[in-house]
Amino acid sequence: IKGSKKTKSQIFILKENTKAESILEKDKLNEKIKNTLSNSITKAQELKEELKEFHKTIIAKKKLGWEDKQKLKEILKKQKKILEELKKNKNNTTLNQKNQSKIKPSILEKQKKLKELMDSVVDKEIEKLIEELEKLLNKNEKEKLKELLKKIDSKNNNLEKELDRDLELFKQLDFEQKTEELIEEIKALKLKQEELKKETETSELDTKNLVTKQDMLKKKMDELKKTINELNKKNEDLENKNSMPKTDQIEKDISNSMEQSKQSLEKKNKKKSSKNQKETIKKLDQLEKELSAMLESNSEEAQIENIETLREILENLINLSFSQETLINKTQKTKTTSSEFIKLVQSQKKLSLDSKIIEDSLFALSKRSVKIQAKINSEISLIKENMKEASKNLENRKVNKSAEKQQFVMTSTNNLALLLSEILKNMQMDLSTMPSKCSKPKNCNKPKNCKNPSMSELKKAQKELNKSMKKGMNKDGKNKKSSQKLMELAKKQGLIKSGLESLEKENGKSNDSKITNQLKEQMEQNEYDIINNNISNKTFDRLDQIIDKFLDFEKAEKEQGEDEKRESNEWILENDEKTSKYNKVFKNRKYQLEMLNTTPVNLTPYYKKEVNN
Repeated sequence: IKGSKKTKSQIFILKENTKAESILEKDKLNEKIKNTLSNSITKAQELKEELKEFHKTIIAKKKLGWEDKQKLKEILKKQKKILEELKKNKNNTTLNQKNQSKIKPSILEKQKKLKELMDSVVDKEIEKLIEELEKLLNKNEKEKLKELLKKIDSKNNNLEKELDRDLELFKQLDFEQKTEELIEEIKALKLKQEELKKETETSELDTKNLVTKQDMLKKKMDELKKTINELNKKNEDLENKNSMPKTDQIEKDISNSMEQSKQSLEKKNKKKSSKNQKETIKKLDQLEKELSAMLESNSEEAQIENIETLREILENLINLSFSQETLINKTQKTKTTSSEFIKLVQSQKKLSLDSKIIEDSLFALSKRSVKIQAKINSEISLIKENMKEASKNLENRKVNKSAEKQQFVMTSTNNLALLLSEILKNMQMDLSTMPSKCSKPKNCNKPKNCKNPSMSELKKAQKELNKSMKKGMNKDGKNKKSSQKLMELAKKQGLIKSGLESLEKENGKSNDSKITNQLKEQMEQNEYDIINNNISNKTFDRLDQIIDKFLDFEKAEKEQGEDEKRESNEWILENDEKTSKYNKVFKNRKYQLEMLNTTPVNLTPYYKKEVNN
């Protein structure tokens, strides 16, 4: 009994998954997540129709019968099942994220954001509404029941939208991740081919071993071709498709050069085999670069497009807020019996349509950008609901109730504008860190048109063209050039003119349009002279005039930028002891300031943060 004791436990072996096994496990889990989301969307749509039909059946009834209650219980059961499936899916996304530690930081960041969105899909409020509805089933309170059904229907609409959005974002993320994996596989294959090339050139190994190794690499290439086809299918499944490069010919060339290398080795011709292997490495490098460029280009172009779309939405949202404020003021001043009141009702309905356009644009953007939070779609739903109620109350001449709903619209609109403004800043910051070939600054107002040349670039190109045209001029003032050279000059002049037209379209009509029109006319005359081989001193004079016009344009632009800035003039109330009105205003102002200084303003955490900043 006494003395030290010892025991021996069972031996366990921890085996870490290989990279291929981890990828396969991840792909299976991804498919499971996608299927769950897709099935949940279908079930949510079916449930929406069932709720709609149930609502129609109980409208005419004074109270619910046994069959109605059973039907409603079935609907609630289905609702709970959808929520349970989404909670299980939440666990799958957590497990999927844990299994993917060695991925690109940008994709990992998107994955984290997407997980946050998926976690917030299940609204706790909908669960509370279901509980309330279950309690009401035993009571004959039809109106309360209808109100709760209406709220659940609204929540289901938001749920369906969020699921649709999460599925699209998940598909895009899966595409990007699969592209990254493909690039890594191409790099690995290229490295193995380089090693085989060295062995072919330096090793004394039997050619049979080299043939076996080359054959294995060819089989690996066949697997890569299948992966590229799968990637194309994933891209076709997306709503916003990526610009995939056409790699069929490169893939064919790689397979052919590998086969030729194998055949050369079988014939014991190592020198020829080495040459084929070199060609294979070159083509693999080309394939890798094309896929990497596609991934970077798609990412940058998508970000630029998202920034431009968000800026437009933000402008429309601010305009909506101002229009709603104007309408509130007009409604308070207009009599309900007046004919002008009908126009106000029509104006409110028009604002409702405008908000629908904003809602659709914002939802489309949320399916492309993971940065758009779930709260934003719920905020836009509040705007829609309050707009609908405001229109309804105006039609019924309930001005006070309508004003209340209109005020809610303004509050939600302003909250939404603040949230979107923050997201826009973050997007611009992310864009500034991306590698880009665009010569313009990343925060420019028109990033989509970054391929258009600037006026100074066009002037530089015109100067170079002038030099080319003046070269080889004869003493008699004529310039004789070959037909090929003339065509090249005409093409360059045409490109400069096209660049000028693109720049004019981008900037719109301005005070400098007269100068640009003159430039285009002179460039057309130059093209005519070049094509007809009629380059003379008159042409050269025109070329000098074109450069002068470019300088005039730059000068006009500079003067336009130096216009006097508008100054704001503050109204200052002069201190006049004799004026009783002044004393009254001063006392009120002093009292208000004291109130502001002593009474803390009740702000939400978001606005407190904004004020502190």
